[in-house]
Amino acid sequence: MKIKFRQYTKHDPEVPVLQITPDDGYYIHTFYDVSPWSPSGRFLTCLRLPFQDREPGPDDPAEICVIDLVDRELRPVYKTTGWGLQTAAHQMWGTTDRYLYFNDKVNGRPAGIRYDLVQERFDVFEYTFYQVAPDESFAVSPSLVAINYTQPGYGLASAPEFDRPNAPGAPDDDGFWRVDLRTGERSLLASFKDFDDVLNEVGEAVPGVYYGFHVKFNEQNTRLMLVVRTVGEGRGWRPMLFSCDVDGKNLRLVVPYRRWKQGGHHPNWHPDGERIVMNLADGSGTLRFYELWYDGRGERVLAPGVIASGHPTYSPNGRCLLTDAYPREPVSNGGLVPIRLIDLESGAEEAICWMWTLGIDRGALRLDPHPAWNRTGDQICFNGAPDGARQLFVADLTSRLHLIRDA
Repeated sequence: MKIKFRQYTKHDPEVPVLQITPDDGYYIHTFYDVSPWSPSGRFLTCLRLPFQDREPGPDDPAEICVIDLVDRELRPVYKTTGWGLQTAAHQMWGTTDRYLYFNDKVNGRPAGIRYDLVQERFDVFEYTFYQVAPDESFAVSPSLVAINYTQPGYGLASAPEFDRPNAPGAPDDDGFWRVDLRTGERSLLASFKDFDDVLNEVGEAVPGVYYGFHVKFNEQNTRLMLVVRTVGEGRGWRPMLFSCDVDGKNLRLVVPYRRWKQGGHHPNWHPDGERIVMNLADGSGTLRFYELWYDGRGERVLAPGVIASGHPTYSPNGRCLLTDAYPREPVSNGGLVPIRLIDLESGAEEAICWMWTLGIDRGALRLDPHPAWNRTGDQICFNGAPDGARQLFVADLTSRLHLIRDA
């Protein structure tokens, strides 16, 4: 179907912003650390939701869609029941415009799907995809069913016979799984016992039932960062950040729960693949953008005069941070939240756009913008709902190229 891209002008954006999805439904992209643009930049993938006011059940289908940004056409390509309101179906591109990867369920069991856009056929893998390696050789994922036991919206709704919490303790036969995209073989990349062993070695053990949460490749395909949580009786989830080599070896604790519980969220890789940015609380309890190395060394505040928020990512040259905010954070105006660009050299920040996000601050039904860069680093895509329906927007940052991209 043809789409009419519409200029977004509410609250006087500082850069050109287009709504690129039609008013025939509800649309989201995936997470802030996954570019929805295809490698060529011509196409953008998203998920069309059947509703936006409740969590999906096991049999509720949503549509994987591809938007042709040149011809301004939207094409549904696949119906999936493997989605959530925060990370959609984890849809992502491979190394070309030919293949899309996402999640579904087959006979009630969660599965990863590789969809061939040229031949319009798909392959089924025996385990889910959270992220696909930059070279498209394999994918990594924790259980996308068990993930909902710590925080709904990031996994998928499963049939009751496959819906169960993780085993108590730190088992050596569960954790983050590796799926070979050439052979389909599944193997354990890092077990919960591996994480527990590291915590005990450094005196940072956190008892409880182990769950995998986020996992992120660096651009160089040399390291992974992994968010692990333990859940205890009546004490909520307790997060920790680890890193490891891309083969699962050299597992390191980056941010222990002792540090994270002071206040913090959303780590992400620096473009150099060695450093990490994360919202963490300073000594006064104020969130700041902190940078540290993959092994936890060298923690330092970036832009000390700036309050941190939302889902930060570095610009392609590492000079700026792009982020959004939650409605409860001090940089927001209730459900009206800023899309922020922070110059780490000067400490200057700019709200390039303000967007309504349904006014829901917590829980799986909230709408986070999750701003994500395109492949060339001159545009961003984000979620918003200025008229009450979830839609996708693209902001053109060409006027900020001197800050965000090397010549």
